[in-house]
Amino acid sequence: MQIKISKKLAFLVILFLLLSLSPGFFNYYKKSKIQSIPHESPEIQQELSKLISLSKYDPNTAILQLEELSNVSEYTEYKRDYILAKLHEQLGNNNEALSIYKSLLNKNYPLKERVIFHVANLTTALENDKEGLKYFNKLLQDFPNSKSVPQAKYYLAQTQLRLKLINQAVNTLRSLRIEFPDTQYGIATNYYLGEYEYNKTNYSEAFKYWREYLKQSPDGRFAEEIANIYNSITASNGIPLSKEDYKLLGDVFFHKKGYKEAAKYYRLVDSPDKYYNLGYSLYRTGNNEEAHKYLSEFAHKYPTSENIKLALYYASYSLPYNKRKSFWNKITKEIPELSYYTIYKEAQFEESTRKREKILKNLIVNYPQGEFTLDAAWEIIWDKIRDKDYKEAEKLGEQYFELSNNDTFKHTNTRAKIGYFLGKLAEIANDYEKAKIYYSQAKEISLDDYYSLRAEGRLKELDGGKDPRWKQQTNISDYNNFSWSIPLITSLDAIKNDYGGTVYELIRLQQFEEAMELIGRSKSSSEKVTSWLQALDNQYDISVNLANKVALENKLSKENPIWQIAYPLYYLNYILDNCKNHQTLDPFLVYGVIRQESRFDKNAVSVSDAHGLMQLIPPTARTVASSLSINLYSLNLLNDPQINIALGTKYLDGLVKDFNNPIFAVASYNAGPGAVKRWINTIGAQDIDFFIENIPYYQTKDYVKKVFASYWTYLKVYGDRLNGREPIKSAKKSVK
Repeated sequence: MQIKISKKLAFLVILFLLLSLSPGFFNYYKKSKIQSIPHESPEIQQELSKLISLSKYDPNTAILQLEELSNVSEYTEYKRDYILAKLHEQLGNNNEALSIYKSLLNKNYPLKERVIFHVANLTTALENDKEGLKYFNKLLQDFPNSKSVPQAKYYLAQTQLRLKLINQAVNTLRSLRIEFPDTQYGIATNYYLGEYEYNKTNYSEAFKYWREYLKQSPDGRFAEEIANIYNSITASNGIPLSKEDYKLLGDVFFHKKGYKEAAKYYRLVDSPDKYYNLGYSLYRTGNNEEAHKYLSEFAHKYPTSENIKLALYYASYSLPYNKRKSFWNKITKEIPELSYYTIYKEAQFEESTRKREKILKNLIVNYPQGEFTLDAAWEIIWDKIRDKDYKEAEKLGEQYFELSNNDTFKHTNTRAKIGYFLGKLAEIANDYEKAKIYYSQAKEISLDDYYSLRAEGRLKELDGGKDPRWKQQTNISDYNNFSWSIPLITSLDAIKNDYGGTVYELIRLQQFEEAMELIGRSKSSSEKVTSWLQALDNQYDISVNLANKVALENKLSKENPIWQIAYPLYYLNYILDNCKNHQTLDPFLVYGVIRQESRFDKNAVSVSDAHGLMQLIPPTARTVASSLSINLYSLNLLNDPQINIALGTKYLDGLVKDFNNPIFAVASYNAGPGAVKRWINTIGAQDIDFFIENIPYYQTKDYVKKVFASYWTYLKVYGDRLNGREPIKSAKKSVK
């Protein structure tokens, strides 16, 4: 019997056979197969996830329990073994880890490229560079378009260097630099290529590469080392540095907060575009006269700079208090385009209420939509409240509260403050319905503003509940079995679509650090993901600020995990351990203080020489350390989170006990107990709202509000996760 095949079918069969024989088709088919993710039992996935969470703080127990995990699918077993290998690698059991990784090599699942990478990396760690070289090359051959390529090429080049395959290493580095110039690995090639040219005494070429590195990564891993090499080259060989070099060296130390060194290099370049950095560096090192000079010159030369207001602020604060008013008046005349700001600052230093009101009214008339116009209105309103002219204060408040209901001012902190005090004035007049109207409006203005949160408390009481006011609301006993780690910040589907199956699976397995190596450490198409990556990379301060911006701009509910990045619980064990010893302290209040003091930068140093997470000045630190029998033999110890938190919580606990009131304790933490006792006697403490607004130190007044706004926000973000409460839900969708 003859079988007839149509010409069309025959053509398709031949085409399929030809395609299947081509390497490109084979790689595409292979990649598609590897990227497909088999179905798994949700219950088993949950169990595996629990054990991975356990491994974060008890890896040995996690290993034992992972090994006992049975009756699972082949794919779940594969993922379990991957985690076991990672844990053994983490614990330094490299031979055991390598053995497990090698057992996974022949399985075509999404983590295969990472398995090959770990085999290559561990093989070289066990001093078998030649074998490791083969695996790095295999990874690049089998996965030429994967996100592992930049990292694999980087490690390949280092392996080639160890094997003295210098030309091959240089070619690998140059290829990496061209193909992936903006990745951390592409940027790092400039360091190694510079070193290569330096060893050949090609100093001009070496400088070219190192300049490129410093431009792209002034705070990078090799930045300080390059700065030291610059100095050694110029000292030993007499090679002059260019102005560009001095700028770059200044930037290195400025980013590292080495302000003394930064100022040295900025002085050498004497470039006006760096006068803000130079002036700020001088201000931070106590050279106020010089700081004022450079900051003022910067303001005159660059009045539209994004740093202009900061330049003028620090220029003002580098002067004695009695000269600041005349400084702002002078700047108003010399840089009239900044009058919307300088007039407001001038008014703040005017002691006469009548004259201050006149200045502020002129500002409002001349700049009705200016950035500081509503602040000027508030200053006038507060003067009326302070003089107990409540009717006039209410009249002005209602006027500006309504006028500010626009895109410029609608969600500002100042509008929330005006709304809150309109509610308070209504309460004073026993008009509780009117108070509720204003509190309701103030509550909705901002999600983490002090006065929006205060309004929420007052509204609760007027509706029959209880306003917690400034009381501490949790204690250490509420934190039994409470734990925290940096949360997943976007949907898994979004991760898979944006970054592929390998990154998707790494994140599902809570291998955030490894995922970050593939995605990139600092930049993403999503600010939300970027803040998360920054948190994972220990860039806590900038992560907090960016996450806070994303949460507020997108008006995300407190259940969204972005709030946990904006209000994180880093160093949780240290804080809970110390709160066990100081049981009058609410751990979330400690977090409020740390968030405001340092944004979790353990190396933070203030202009007043306060150090570390809780910003302790040396005399206070030494006194408290002595009471705890801690030998504070070096101020560098204050950069140790465990020591800093032990001293800071002890000091804060003492203030809470002394004042029997958290608000006074927090004010004392900033201004000192002597100043607060004096204010209590002169201002009076019957009404805490009025007390706070009457604090004569602007910095302390602002500090108290920000600490309690953070404290109340921590309660909102995490309160439901404490004992006997419902857990927080994850976000349903990503924000791009």
